[in-house]
Amino acid sequence: MIGGTRLQEEPDVAVIFVMNISEQKKAQTEILRLHRELETRFISTFEQAAVGIGHVSPDGSWLRLNNKGCEIFGYADSDLLGKFFNQMSHPADQENEAALFHQLSLKKIKDYTLEKRCFRQNGTVISVSYTHLR
Repeated sequence: MIGGTRLQEEPDVAVIFVMNISEQKKAQTEILRLHRELETRFISTFEQAAVGIGHVSPDGSWLRLNNKGCEIFGYADSDLLGKFFNQMSHPADQENEAALFHQLSLKKIKDYTLEKRCFRQNGTVISVSYTHLR
């Protein structure tokens, strides 16, 4: 078409754009490989640590606890899921811990460490040094 006048009948035409994305695909594959490697390292470090390490949700319920933590408390990881971390705390230690956890959740502090008494699954009381980080 020139100046709005058709010179000849134009067939319906589809336009196709082609780009070589081989380099992007290679980079994407490398990123996924590095991510898997880091995840494997994290899991290995988490599970083989010489200290108990756990993750809790913002409301204080257990999300996971590593093998050493399970050994310390005498629980299987699956037994703790959905329970609150302070449920294992001795009643005399719960108020102080709740206040610190509240400050942490409000981001007024970035961590706290305290010594507290905890109940193991079999009912015995143990003393632990406990650090909670955001």
